[in-house]
Amino acid sequence: MKTLSQIKDEVAKESGYKTWDLLHYAFAGFGAQIELFSDKVAKRYAEEAIKVCAERAIASVDDNNNFFNQNAIVDKQSILNIIKELK
Repeated sequence: MKTLSQIKDEVAKESGYKTWDLLHYAFAGFGAQIELFSDKVAKRYAEEAIKVCAERAIASVDDNNNFFNQNAIVDKQSILNIIKELK
């Protein structure tokens, strides 16, 4: 999973800045613009977390679609679809 710092720098580079700090400095005093960049970072970080959780859930489902050896039936394909949508 990417770290928050990695995602911030990724968003900055996509916006034409070398690092998040340089982007933030360039838009000092433009709160609304920084908020838009921050929203992109938050969304991307949430997507990363969802992918990790979904991958861990799949790893916890056995061949009979039981989750952690419980009687809860899990549809692996539904989880795979979530991961696929986020890629």
